[in-house]
Amino acid sequence: MEGGLRAILEQPRLAFTILTMGLLLSASQMANVLVPGFVRDSLQRGSDVYGLLEMAWAAGGGATLAAAAVRTRLSGAHRRELVILIVAGVAMAAFASSRSLPLLVAIYAALGGMFAWGRAICDGRILILAKNEEIGRVRAATSMVVSLLGMAIYISPTVIGSEDAILYYVSWGVVLSVAGAVMLGLCARTGWS
Repeated sequence: MEGGLRAILEQPRLAFTILTMGLLLSASQMANVLVPGFVRDSLQRGSDVYGLLEMAWAAGGGATLAAAAVRTRLSGAHRRELVILIVAGVAMAAFASSRSLPLLVAIYAALGGMFAWGRAICDGRILILAKNEEIGRVRAATSMVVSLLGMAIYISPTVIGSEDAILYYVSWGVVLSVAGAVMLGLCARTGWS
């Protein structure tokens, strides 16, 4: 584990990629955990709407990955995962603010696609940036970072004390967008691709 953390800290581009992956994975899990309460409490709808949203998430994820596989040049673009992180954050806030069922389905499908695509790009970038002899340790350290970010996201309702799903969608959406924008700005300033 120590070797993996050292390898990550020695390569800022790798650290940004792992942080991005951790934010994407943790936020996507949080979005899925909150959706039943959001449907019941905020939308005051039932399991039919919940099922529709879950289907949209899966369809969006599958369709986006299929499209990205066909057009691989899209996934290799300059820090595309950071743009995805920013847009996903905005989409989370838009999702929480909408009450239009067709719009909610479209946004949730897009979120499923963005989270799946961002994770795939991050996984590939980790394999490219990590040294072959360190990849196992880097992957172990990545799991630890993802778990720590997940803990921060999941403990936020306990710390904040609110049961309002909208608050968490919007708050973590802002965190994703700001983190993505800061990392994208740093990458542009240093010339990292």
